[in-house]
Amino acid sequence: VIFLLIMTALWAIPIYSLLKDSLKVNGLSNYSYVLMNKVNGVPFYQYFINSIINALFASVLLVFICSLAGFAFSKIEFAGRKLIYNMVLMCLAISGPILIIPLFYIYKTAHLYNTHIAIILSECLITIPFGVLMLKNFFDGLPTELMESANVDGASIERCFFSIYLPLSKPALINLGVLQVMWS
Repeated sequence: VIFLLIMTALWAIPIYSLLKDSLKVNGLSNYSYVLMNKVNGVPFYQYFINSIINALFASVLLVFICSLAGFAFSKIEFAGRKLIYNMVLMCLAISGPILIIPLFYIYKTAHLYNTHIAIILSECLITIPFGVLMLKNFFDGLPTELMESANVDGASIERCFFSIYLPLSKPALINLGVLQVMWS
């Protein structure tokens, strides 16, 4: 308990210093000024609303795309599967800042510059390789016999995915969704 109290005090020192310095000149009116006035012509609360919109839609889109891709790479045999999967994994080595200039030109040309869609797509594009890797590994851990028995009963691959594998993958989907919200 003493150790935890010491660690709490150490963490509280910078926060106390920030609050003390922010109240030195004009007191609480600094906070009311920021919250009540426009910053760059936009109300401050709008920044929070934009962040929530971008994070939620990017998370939903990423989970949808990566769940389909992870399932396909794990359970469906098709020509070039290993080659395509390895190419997706190679994209993990590409740093996000390297993509800023090409994405800027693409979005500017497509008239998507300064829109929610551009931000959501950018966040998804950067995170897709990680999400595909994560969900493929999760689907690899689920037995293929589930799909084989469903196929014997007449279920299609889509039906197997949406009725069997997707409900079983809720923990991995939630994990990926939460990570995407945090990264957004």
